[in-house]
Amino acid sequence: MMRSSSRLQSHIYLLLLVLLCCPLALSLTFPVDSVGRPTKDAIQTFYLDPQQLWYNRDFYMRGRKELLSAIHRVVRRSIQSIFDQRVYSVVNNSILAPSNSPHDFYSLARYFWPNVSDPTGRYIRYDGYVNPEVWLSSDPPYLKLVINDVFDTGLAYFFTGNTSYAAQGCRRLAAWFVNNSTRMNPNMNYENWVIGTQQIKLTGSSGGLLDYSNVYMLIDGFQLLRTAPETTCAQVIDPFIHWQSSFLDWLQSSPRGNVTKHQLNNQGTWYDVQVVSLMLLMNRTAAVEHYIQTYTFPRILAQIMDDGSQPLEMQRPTSWYYSGFNLQGLFVLGQLMRSTNLSLFDFKRSPGTPPLVLVALNHLTTYALVNGTGWPAANSGDFNPATVISLLKQAYVIYKDSSLIKAANQLQQKPQIWNPMRLWSPYASFDNPTKSSARARGTRGVCSKWTYAVALAVLYCILLG
Repeated sequence: MMRSSSRLQSHIYLLLLVLLCCPLALSLTFPVDSVGRPTKDAIQTFYLDPQQLWYNRDFYMRGRKELLSAIHRVVRRSIQSIFDQRVYSVVNNSILAPSNSPHDFYSLARYFWPNVSDPTGRYIRYDGYVNPEVWLSSDPPYLKLVINDVFDTGLAYFFTGNTSYAAQGCRRLAAWFVNNSTRMNPNMNYENWVIGTQQIKLTGSSGGLLDYSNVYMLIDGFQLLRTAPETTCAQVIDPFIHWQSSFLDWLQSSPRGNVTKHQLNNQGTWYDVQVVSLMLLMNRTAAVEHYIQTYTFPRILAQIMDDGSQPLEMQRPTSWYYSGFNLQGLFVLGQLMRSTNLSLFDFKRSPGTPPLVLVALNHLTTYALVNGTGWPAANSGDFNPATVISLLKQAYVIYKDSSLIKAANQLQQKPQIWNPMRLWSPYASFDNPTKSSARARGTRGVCSKWTYAVALAVLYCILLG
């Protein structure tokens, strides 16, 4: 009986995947001009290229098949989110922050361990070695799940027009940011907490504010979800924006935020990502430009040397990981700056020299191609090339240098045709399907009306038994 029930659920899941992948062309429209192109701010995303999103959706709606695998990936993950009826919230954490409020976010400093020689119980730092106690707090993984779900459902709704995805994304937003019984307080006072300390004034000396570093994905997912019909997310939009505004105030005025803002390493980079993302959401473009010129550009000059090395990251035990992690943050900032009059991707130490982020990427690529051989720093981890591959693809779109995509192809075994990055990039730039895989998936990029009707009929019969 249980096996039969499980088989029935599997059938229903597969049919939903077919049904919910079908674009509902009439349910999603955007302002266009007289020649059919999007008007200014028709789709206001910041990390994702809004114009490229529109172009790719248009290609998909007209039957182009090249993006099917990437669309199926975000749709499949969105369906999994719909089936997951659990409420993800800070109040579900099994351990409380030192404030004893269940609404305060709480995470433990990952490189701090018990110090048996200290009778006060204060923990001590062993950089590069993760204390498994950090997994006692569910807040960081739950927040990551919420951000990923909002991002995926936003993309799934945008490309299919199915409001089921938008509704699910907004349910996640409501639980974490809006509902009084489950919402998080808009601060990170107890992120990266060191056990055994009072952390007077909550200065956060244990580490940076990194648990909310993916806020740029959250905001773009939200920006796509808010284009849904008013009844879908109406109760979420204004409270969500108000929460983010309050968090930005805390980020810029709190002692912890002030400490992190002046860090020269990856902590400062990802702090910038959060500040810039939130300012853009508030339409504070002039403030973004002032901030970047005051903090981001000077920091980059201190981070990246003329040979592309990043000394502040290379002094860490896991130097390869942190060098890629910092550069990833800089690329995110570069994408966000499209909404300003500044360009990080053209930022140079002096005229006539190459952009610093490109120099840094070439430095990492040199060692990625030889699996780290000759890497001029200690490294306790492996030389996983995944971050470098992703950055090479982005850099190819930006700089149009064929050597960049050639290096990416050398580092990966086969095209990642499922790569969601293809949804907001020129779709033919990277990870193109081979002819054989394209034939295997068929020749149409959208579901025909009869396929949709048959799938509905079969689902109806299954449900009736």
